[in-house]
Amino acid sequence: MLNNKMVKVGAFVLSSIGSSVQAGEWSTEIDFEMRHFLNKSQTVQELSNATTIKQQEQIASTGLASQDQPSIAIQPSYFNEWDGQKNSFSFKPFYRWDDRDDYRTHFDIREMVWRSSQGGVEHPWDLRVGVDKVFWGVAESHHLIDIVNQTDGVEDPKMEQKLGQPMLRATVSRDWGTLDMFVLPYFRGRTFAGPEGRLRSPTSLVRSPVVYESGLGQSHVDYAVRWSKGFDRLDVGLSYFRGTSRDPRIAQLDSLITPENPLGLQVNYDLISQIGLDVNYLLGDWILKLEAIDRHSNFERFYAFVTGTEYTFNGIYGSQMDMGTFLEYNFDSRGQGSAGVLQDDLFIGLRLAMNDEKSTEIKLGVMTDLNDASRTTRVELNRRLDDKWSIKFLGQGYHRIDSGNPLYAFKEDSFIQSTLVRYF
Repeated sequence: MLNNKMVKVGAFVLSSIGSSVQAGEWSTEIDFEMRHFLNKSQTVQELSNATTIKQQEQIASTGLASQDQPSIAIQPSYFNEWDGQKNSFSFKPFYRWDDRDDYRTHFDIREMVWRSSQGGVEHPWDLRVGVDKVFWGVAESHHLIDIVNQTDGVEDPKMEQKLGQPMLRATVSRDWGTLDMFVLPYFRGRTFAGPEGRLRSPTSLVRSPVVYESGLGQSHVDYAVRWSKGFDRLDVGLSYFRGTSRDPRIAQLDSLITPENPLGLQVNYDLISQIGLDVNYLLGDWILKLEAIDRHSNFERFYAFVTGTEYTFNGIYGSQMDMGTFLEYNFDSRGQGSAGVLQDDLFIGLRLAMNDEKSTEIKLGVMTDLNDASRTTRVELNRRLDDKWSIKFLGQGYHRIDSGNPLYAFKEDSFIQSTLVRYF
């Protein structure tokens, strides 16, 4: 959720650019989504084993007995530029209403940023002020080094949807590479599914106490920097982050056990330092990829990486279709059963681009834990119907999830999701 500090950031950006945003272009996307879970939730199954009227009423009151979860997302977008395209302003709010989970119903400013580009062709640099989104990463299965923005945990189990991050960003481009420098003055906590939602821990974390290692809490100022450069067929990025971890550490304390927090869970945000490396190398028709991090905190130190290859078959069987194939390995030194979900996992995937008038695209991915054989599958289909409508399909499956695997809480949460999209 947004608070007064986020509102103040937005007011500052708007006042800074003045009347320049009076003109510009608006567009809007509305998603009509239906998510259907193939099984009853684990909570409902446990309650169903009891026979008292009180427990049957508890099932009805939670809303978990329903396996359907309809929702609507509205995503307007505004953009304007002036002064010979040296200055621009973009605004992208987001709102989702969910019929089942009140905590999935939320509003966020994904982007509200003023950008000024200066220096001309010889000495280019630009400055961005406001709320923005930044993406780092080259891998397909896991964006390990992507740390600037907080994950919007209620949007997608793949954890790729991000909350807007207040920031001051300066970018300098020279022959020696591109240097991005960030000042991040406010921390966004991760969103979690509510008590009536699914794809969550055994009990919802929304009512668990939140503890920040920094005495400044969410007002702690974080810093990040990334250098990147292309060398012919090789692209390299080196990053450093210092601040509040975007990944919450969940602790269990008997002293915190209450009726609303029956497992005594506590959400901790530690201060961390992280060094990241990303490499993308073209070798003929192959693309070799690597993302690696070394993260240090007062609680733990670990390293992790994801590496693999991508190969694209162009014009398969003499058609206009292209098929990209992926093979990646994920490693996390924290080992099995830790917070590192992808600690020894193999990913196999493909992406089929039809290259037709409807821009049809199909994605398939299978992630297998090499320790316990737990497996997740994901199928995506996107197709444009016409200039104003498109459809999306998503299937997420959890198969033979071992009781020691961090994904065990999701073992009954396989779902299919259909989305009808309208563009304005």
